[in-house]
Amino acid sequence: MTSEQFEEIYRLRDRQVSPKQIALKLCLRPVDLSAAVRDLPALS
Repeated sequence: MTSEQFEEIYRLRDRQVSPKQIALKLCLRPVDLSAAVRDLPALS
């Protein structure tokens, strides 16, 4: 996953977009996205 994708995930999660919707928008598998979303609180 690229740094741009991580930034987009963080921005969308901040706007309360669901992980499934984010995965669809970024053309990712929901399982791959869920690992990134779990790690987000450590980034902030």
